[in-house]
Amino acid sequence: MSMTILKSDRFQKEYKEFQEKINKINDTKAKAEVTFLLNQLVAEVRAIDAGHAEMFNGSKLPSTLSDHRSGLTSIRKKLISKLSECEHAGLMS
Repeated sequence: MSMTILKSDRFQKEYKEFQEKINKINDTKAKAEVTFLLNQLVAEVRAIDAGHAEMFNGSKLPSTLSDHRSGLTSIRKKLISKLSECEHAGLMS
């Protein structure tokens, strides 16, 4: 069985760091926004993992795989930016 991105040490570490920062946010609206972004990030990773599983099982490369990779990068940047904004705005404890 192949290793998934979702279960990889790197992603798990990044997820934990994001979650720890989110837990420090005091503003309800800001916390909801970054939680939504984190959930979107996980959804993109799952979609990429599913695409990799299809390839591994002998199917052709899913045409949406590059879209999911782009989405992953975009969401990660938004999440990092929003967390930074929260930190600089004093919304974190």
